[in-house]
Amino acid sequence: MRKVKIGYWVTIFVLLVLFFVQNQDFFMQKVAFSWNIINIDALANLDWKWFIDYKTSEWQLIIFFLAYFLAGVVVTFIYSFFIQLKYTRTISSLNRTCTLHLDKISELESEVASLRSGSSLRESAPEIKEDVIDISSKETDSPEKKKLKKKEKSS
Repeated sequence: MRKVKIGYWVTIFVLLVLFFVQNQDFFMQKVAFSWNIINIDALANLDWKWFIDYKTSEWQLIIFFLAYFLAGVVVTFIYSFFIQLKYTRTISSLNRTCTLHLDKISELESEVASLRSGSSLRESAPEIKEDVIDISSKETDSPEKKKLKKKEKSS
């Protein structure tokens, strides 16, 4: 999988270089960008005319493309950084919850084990054995069934 990923990125890089080389005349043109927000003569005399009618110095187009590309990379990095922080907090919260549940489970298991060992001690003691009611051997039959069983035993 690692080789496929390297091949993928090499292919993209080669295509970008090929695109640049084939369009080198376009990218090397010197261009000055300008904007004129409001074309009103009354506003032309204001002190902030530089903002209304602004013109950049001449730069090659490749610089503008690189600047916008890097701005996109930075915005993407910042966005993914905050998402990663959110995921990290969620994972740590879930890990704390999992640890608490595992601690509770081990506590309950030790309690069950102590109850089981306590019940075996009670069964081995003769004086307590009479007081213990064994539910598994207790009959839950109706009175009619009990009478039928007594008749079968007597005959």
